[in-house]
Amino acid sequence: MDITYQRNLRKSYMCIETTEDVIEEHELMILQKYKVPQLLQTQVVIQDGKVQYWFEITGKQQLADYLGGKPIRAQMLKKILFSLERACEKMPEFLLQEDRICLMQEMLYVDLKDEMVYFTYLPFWKSSFPETFERWMEDVLREIDHQEKECVELAYHIYEGSRKENVSIYDLLEEVRKGEVIAFQQDFIEEKVEKPEESSLKSWKREYMPQELNTQPEERKWKKILSTKIEELQSEVKEYVKSKVPKLFPRPLTSSKKEKTEKSQKVYHTELLCKQQQGIEGKLIYQGENECADLVIDSVEFFIGRNSDEVDGSIATEGISRIHARIIQKEGAYYIEDLNSTNGTYLNGEFLEYHRSAKLERNDKVRFGVEEYVFY
Repeated sequence: MDITYQRNLRKSYMCIETTEDVIEEHELMILQKYKVPQLLQTQVVIQDGKVQYWFEITGKQQLADYLGGKPIRAQMLKKILFSLERACEKMPEFLLQEDRICLMQEMLYVDLKDEMVYFTYLPFWKSSFPETFERWMEDVLREIDHQEKECVELAYHIYEGSRKENVSIYDLLEEVRKGEVIAFQQDFIEEKVEKPEESSLKSWKREYMPQELNTQPEERKWKKILSTKIEELQSEVKEYVKSKVPKLFPRPLTSSKKEKTEKSQKVYHTELLCKQQQGIEGKLIYQGENECADLVIDSVEFFIGRNSDEVDGSIATEGISRIHARIIQKEGAYYIEDLNSTNGTYLNGEFLEYHRSAKLERNDKVRFGVEEYVFY
């Protein structure tokens, strides 16, 4: 299975060429005709007598690129899992099977607008989704932020659950979903119920304190007022949750998988997550008119983009994507690649396709959108 990337004036594609035959022909027709939630849109292209599957990735980045070299945190892990749950829920409506979902790292994409996660459905893929999901969770355990307690607990909870028989994604995420609702309730109440400042005490009393309480001691008045108010807010939260939180009932992951005895022990991973540093050598000298800073390439993997908090080198001007490109040091040389940026990355005037690595030479001209640099 060969993966390449194509781009025209309007759209970007991940292209997969394979000699494998489609397992179910109707799946191919459905994928091309309908837009299935959380799945990349698909079309079949025949070039030079070879069949290619083109998956539209316009405005999306591979998960690893979106993270910009950082570990997976709890919020991102929840987005991935809930997006996968929604895909599994909706696929039966389109006569699709979860066994065709590929969870390889380069097949997971994040939409840059709404941060929803999208998956690749391969009509020729032969796998068991429960086993694929379990192996993927083993990889996730190595990629999570081990300094974030919530993320570690969530990842191990899902991993342990994935090893059980007859389990569904809905079952695995039920406790997570309950935790989200409880957290939402707590935040909602804390936001609404705040003890007023002394300056506004009288007006707050007039609004919330019943007249008949004026004869009671102050402490008892406050307790009764707050108790009544919290009860009202809890009732309001329940109604809101009932109307807003979707009910998701995806198909079971498996009905026959047996837990392997050799996996009876928990698997724990501890890794050092940091960027390997090298001496300061490479540099991009700014050539434009927007007073952007030069970029000193001081790490093995150097990300470039708009948001200074998420990248190593920031270009805070219009037309630069959140994480636009990266430069990699390898065997004493520097290589640059575009990360499916909106306005592209150019080397000496040549447009770089997504993930096409190009070697940088001294005095090369590099352009991110309209901002130009010289590599030194």
